[in-house]
Amino acid sequence: MNSTKFIRSNYSQQTYRKQSKSKNKDKQHVAHTVDLEIVKIIQKGVKGKPNYSKLKKSFNKPSNFRMVSASTNLINHRKIAKDLIESQDQRKKNVKLNKTKSQRVKKQIEIIQKDTSLPIPFKKKAKIFYKKFQDNEGKTLWDSRKDEKLLK
Repeated sequence: MNSTKFIRSNYSQQTYRKQSKSKNKDKQHVAHTVDLEIVKIIQKGVKGKPNYSKLKKSFNKPSNFRMVSASTNLINHRKIAKDLIESQDQRKKNVKLNKTKSQRVKKQIEIIQKDTSLPIPFKKKAKIFYKKFQDNEGKTLWDSRKDEKLLK
């Protein structure tokens, strides 16, 4: 699967846009906090048949959406996702992120850790994906204290 179409819900995004109180929503995109390209990469590492319906439900909730300028969504957010994915491809052990990227990654991790409907195998692969990312001080961004008992 080379596309995110199996985990994207245009209907959910349109609904979020309609309900948004943003004053400039006609010039903004509904962006996913946890980028669907990252979801796709994590899912590739999960053994067995993918449960796209659960992923679609989990990552198309209002808690994973936000209104952003089109340029922010198409340039900045795509670059952050690309950088995270490339660091996985290069198999780097520890990756220090600047403050902006650290904040974005922390929010992504928070969404994944809080979502009780995500399959445990997906969460385990997400932990592996995110565990290597560190803030400027070298502290890992994945907070293992927030893991569910099944994840440990």
